[in-house]
Amino acid sequence: MTQQEDTDTVSTAAAIDLIQVCLAKNILTKPDLIKLNISTDTLKDLTRRIAESDFIALWDHIEQHPESNDIALRIGQTINPNAKGLLASWVSQTSTLKEALNTFVEHIPLMNPSESWQLSENNTACSLAFSFKSTKYYPDPAIERSMSSIVTWAKLLSGKELQITEANFTFPEPDYLESFHEVFGNKIKFNCQKNILIFPKLSLELPIISSNNLLKEIIKNKAQFALKELNT
Repeated sequence: MTQQEDTDTVSTAAAIDLIQVCLAKNILTKPDLIKLNISTDTLKDLTRRIAESDFIALWDHIEQHPESNDIALRIGQTINPNAKGLLASWVSQTSTLKEALNTFVEHIPLMNPSESWQLSENNTACSLAFSFKSTKYYPDPAIERSMSSIVTWAKLLSGKELQITEANFTFPEPDYLESFHEVFGNKIKFNCQKNILIFPKLSLELPIISSNNLLKEIIKNKAQFALKELNT
């Protein structure tokens, strides 16, 4: 692991829903958070960031809990409007789902520098591929949460269900397969080379219901400044 990776951080917004839901389900306790070096005071300030190593340790703790099961998928289906970070706020002001996804993909380091998304399209369909940096060792539930949340955000932004025609995952089929079907539809494959969501190209044209060009420019400027600070 390089020195840069040792100092990587993630947005507090990436952890808030995860922690709140797990606390409510008794999968996490406040003493657990203390052991994981995560302060509840930090979670009250969306401008702050937490060490990525602590964030990964949090995911490991959750995965090892005997009652976690499909909790990551469920968390991905939960959007807290009061826990929007800069990136989510920026995306919320874009014009179309295509612009929203492109903004998200290009500026994902604002949320988590180890996440990588790639949007591709052909004549009729689009694919959205997802991965974590291979040196960071995120557990499978973290993948479940990220891919589940992208489906939820698409619906929240456009007001329309994103029709997933196929979903591929790199990990083995879990015991809670039905929960995957509820989120990603009927055509799901496991033990694949990549994590990919496939959906109709026409979905990219869906308008964003909260679009506001003036606010977008204001948030964009703040987000780009924050990204520049992260890069340096």
